[in-house]
Amino acid sequence: MTERRQIYAKFIGESDHNMFELLDGGAKSLGNIKPLLRLFGEISLISSDAVRDAARQVCDAALRANSAENETKEPDHYSVKKAFLDAARHEIATLEAETQGRPIWRRTLRIGRAKTSA
Repeated sequence: MTERRQIYAKFIGESDHNMFELLDGGAKSLGNIKPLLRLFGEISLISSDAVRDAARQVCDAALRANSAENETKEPDHYSVKKAFLDAARHEIATLEAETQGRPIWRRTLRIGRAKTSA
């Protein structure tokens, strides 16, 4: 689970780095997204379909942002990043619940409850 979290965090970090470089006036180049695409390959091997699809959307947004034809700053970076993070969090929570042998809904019900002493 730790490796999965690290890959997902590196992926989002690389996506943010690329976007900040562009916003700071960096040159648009498809070479800018090579590290992001490498991490996408790793994600594709280990993730659920939902996480892989959300990661693909992050990559698509980075491709558009680095395209020479794209004259605007990419407005959908935040929305695709949020979709990826939501999918990744759900996947990790589901896997953790399965590891603990409890259905996800039982685990989430306990989060808001106060502990009572017996």
